[in-house]
Amino acid sequence: MPKVLIVDDEPNIRENLKAGLNARGFDILTAADGEEALQMALRSQPDLILLDVMMPKMNGMTVCQRLKSLMGDFVPIIMVTAMGEIEDKKEGLKHGADDYLAKPFEIEDLVTRIKSMLRIKEQHNRLKDMAHTDHLTGIHNRRFLETYIEEEGAKAKREGTFLTCLMIDLDGFKEINDKFGHTCGDEVLKQVVKLFREIIDSKGLLARYGGDEFVSVLPETSLEDAKSLAERIRSSLERKDLMEGSRPPIRVACSIGICEFPNTKYNGIDELFLRLDEALYTAKERGRNCVTVYE
Repeated sequence: MPKVLIVDDEPNIRENLKAGLNARGFDILTAADGEEALQMALRSQPDLILLDVMMPKMNGMTVCQRLKSLMGDFVPIIMVTAMGEIEDKKEGLKHGADDYLAKPFEIEDLVTRIKSMLRIKEQHNRLKDMAHTDHLTGIHNRRFLETYIEEEGAKAKREGTFLTCLMIDLDGFKEINDKFGHTCGDEVLKQVVKLFREIIDSKGLLARYGGDEFVSVLPETSLEDAKSLAERIRSSLERKDLMEGSRPPIRVACSIGICEFPNTKYNGIDELFLRLDEALYTAKERGRNCVTVYE
C-alpha cells in the first residue's frame, strides 16, 4: 500500500483528503506545517508527498526545497495550492516539485496524478537498482561497493568501531571457461554467489569486484569473526559440486584476503583495496585455497 504524506495547515482539508485517499487504497500520514512535515518525512519515508504552498512558519516552496535536499531516495512531491497562475507553477517546479495541482480539484484527478508519480518513482528505483547491481549475479557491483565502504568507514570512524573486508578470488576459474565454455562459467559464478550469500547472509554486504573477484564488507565484525567466516566460505566452496549433474563434477576453490578498516596506518578506500590485494596475493603465493590476513 503506497504511503502518502499530506501536508496542509487546514484540518478539514487534511481530513477530507485523508478519507478520500484511504478509501482508494493509500496509507495516509498527515502534517499540519512545514516543520512537522520535515520530521515526519525523514522518520516515515513516504512514497509521495502532497504539499500545500500557503502555510504558516514555513511555506511550501521552502519545505519542498528542503525535502529534496534531505531525502536520500527520490520521493515525488505534488504541490497543491489555490494559486493557478503559470508563474506560480514555474516557481514550484523551480523549488523541486514534480507536479502541480491547483484547487479546487476532483479527488479522482488527484488520484490519477498520484498514480502517475508513483509509476515514475518505480521506474526511477528500477534504474537505480540496475546501476548498482551486477547484471550476471544479481549482487551489488563495484560502484555500489565503493559508496557503501565510504559510508560504513565514516560511520566506523565516527563511532569508534571497525569493519572488516574480505576479498575473494576464485582459483583456476579461467580453466573452467577454457574447458567448458563461458556459458558454463557464468552458471558457475551464479552458483558460487548463491553459496556465498547463504553463508554471509545478514552479516554484511557481498559485491562483485570484477571478473571472478568478490568483496564482502562486514560492519562491526572483529578480525577473528571475519577469519572464521572466511574459512567457512573457503571450505564450503572447496567441497561444493557446481553444475549438478555434470560429469565429471565441476569444483572450484578460492583464496581470500582479509583486512580491517579503518586503522591507524591507512584510512582511504584506495589504500583499503591495496591492502586487500596484498593479502589476497599472499594467499595465492601460499598455494591458493587459503585465507590470509593483511599484517
